[in-house]
Amino acid sequence: MEDRERQALIDFVLTVQQVLNFIFRRLIEFPTVRQVPHVQEAWEEVQPKFEQLVGAIQSREYDRNLINAGLSGAQLRFKLALFDKAKRAFDQGAQGPWTGMMGRWISVKIKKLLAQLLKAINLLLGSIAHAISVAEPIKEAKEGIEQLLDLDEPEP
Repeated sequence: MEDRERQALIDFVLTVQQVLNFIFRRLIEFPTVRQVPHVQEAWEEVQPKFEQLVGAIQSREYDRNLINAGLSGAQLRFKLALFDKAKRAFDQGAQGPWTGMMGRWISVKIKKLLAQLLKAINLLLGSIAHAISVAEPIKEAKEGIEQLLDLDEPEP
């Protein structure tokens, strides 16, 4: 694995941490999310895993696993390009209010941007978790965020 590929993966992990922290801070404002037991504590437990994952990538010990998981060359560049595109769209669209017309639920526009971004994150994060097991709790926390989004639906 080339040094620039390794650095691109590290940059991705650090960006994902920032993005997921931002999303989580916004989601926790919604009553349906705050009511989920242990949500805050679970999120805080995952935070050290990001640093552990960066250390594992830096160690070069997992290079062969990362390459076998499609995280080098054109495959890595393609996955990063998809992530960058989704992140730019999210950054542009998520600056305003997140609430819909009634002010209680997340707007359809924000949910769509979040879904696209989380799907792009999963493309890389799933491959990383396959190569380095310490990424699995991060992937599961991202999936937890997706579940929290599903909870935020108006009752019929």
